[in-house]
Amino acid sequence: MSCAWASGVGGQCPRVSIAMTTYNGARFLREQIATLEAQTLRPYQVVIADDGSTDGTLAILEETATSPLNIVVLRNERRLGYRQNFMEAMAHCTGDLVQFCDQDDLWESTKLEEMAAAVSVPGVMMAFHDATLVGVDGQPIGALGEGAGRGIVLHDPLSLDIWNSSLGFSIMFRRELLDYSRFWAGSIDKLKPTERASHDDWVFFLALVLGKIAHVDKPLVRYRIHETNTMGWRHTRRTLSDFLVVYRDSGQKLNQRINVVRNRIGILEEIAAEGGKKAGAVEAGLAAFRAHLALNERRLDMYRRRGAPARGVELTRMVFGGAYSAKQLPLSRSEIMRDFAVAAFGVKDA
Repeated sequence: MSCAWASGVGGQCPRVSIAMTTYNGARFLREQIATLEAQTLRPYQVVIADDGSTDGTLAILEETATSPLNIVVLRNERRLGYRQNFMEAMAHCTGDLVQFCDQDDLWESTKLEEMAAAVSVPGVMMAFHDATLVGVDGQPIGALGEGAGRGIVLHDPLSLDIWNSSLGFSIMFRRELLDYSRFWAGSIDKLKPTERASHDDWVFFLALVLGKIAHVDKPLVRYRIHETNTMGWRHTRRTLSDFLVVYRDSGQKLNQRINVVRNRIGILEEIAAEGGKKAGAVEAGLAAFRAHLALNERRLDMYRRRGAPARGVELTRMVFGGAYSAKQLPLSRSEIMRDFAVAAFGVKDA
């Protein structure tokens, strides 16, 4: 096939490695592999890391010996969990670009081609796309993302909210991000701080600092929702009680965000100490994350003030001081609305 769009990777079709993990995924695995075999841009390599499956997964993986794809199967001697298992699969990828893959989805046939075109845009380090939500029978039940057909939407370095990273199945990235994998051991997960960062959040963090991120505004995967999803996607309407639970945990969530930002600053400091060709981007990232930390510490101070008038005064100062209009690492609309709610009604756990 022609890869005239590949100027950012030398003008030739890029070699794309797929990093897939499996764990008791026999129910849907054959369907997923079939959609990999049907890609218009054939993957250079498919690395599948199994985390100790006890169903029929291993038998299906043995069948891949006859696949037209170059499939490498890794079998863990002990359970690693999905975070470390994905890191293990990534470490064995040798292509120019790396695409994450779950064990239970259905890929559209042009997914690799369209994603590789996005990541091949000069300066782009990572791309993500929209998805169609489907049930166990593969029939549509909803959508993830607008899918408005705007093509490739580019986001400058540090211009996205660090808390709203993309889901792993949609992410493709340049292999050079793997050069920083040794720093992953010191990371903490944004949702479960006793664990290391999830693979997708880790790649998003690095890409956000080191280059542009591209959004392919098109559903390229049928993302299957079922009872055994590791990280499912909510597709029902939120109720008032849902919002009250989110609001009630505002102080806890903000403290959690602050701890993650401090963690990422520490990692960037370690990377900066080693220098390298991305030193300028890392220093810019450090400055942005330190400013973001200061903003969130100021938010926490507002949360802790007693009485709506005192909180309202501080919130007003933040609004007119430009705290909510930052161009780098901006807060999401939901976070801003959370601050207005806390200012008005207070919160107990800050």
